[in-house]
Amino acid sequence: MAHRKCAAGRFREPALVEFVGDERNAIAVVGIIAVLVFALLDANYLKQERAFRTLYDKVTEGGSIPEFSMNPTLAAPAGQRSNYWPDWQDWRSWAVMPFYLPLLITGVVIAVLYTWVW
Repeated sequence: MAHRKCAAGRFREPALVEFVGDERNAIAVVGIIAVLVFALLDANYLKQERAFRTLYDKVTEGGSIPEFSMNPTLAAPAGQRSNYWPDWQDWRSWAVMPFYLPLLITGVVIAVLYTWVW
């Protein structure tokens, strides 16, 4: 791993290693962050998919949706605010939580073991 020089000319550890304390922990923390980012992306995809299915249902029911509209907020109940973050039901989905939660727990266990045991 590349080291940076500080003002006094001595070599310093990279910022992430300084933050977590050990290079092995840095790898575990990067893995945990990656799992969280991909879980967020998957949950957001499910939220968008649900919104477009609602739009499709409104169109097939003959709702007051303009022709060729691809704006899923038009199918939302009146007065409902647009929320772009995944809801709890998106996180709990069979495609997100059962897949990403074990990965997250494994990453945390590895980080803890590297910190206190190994």
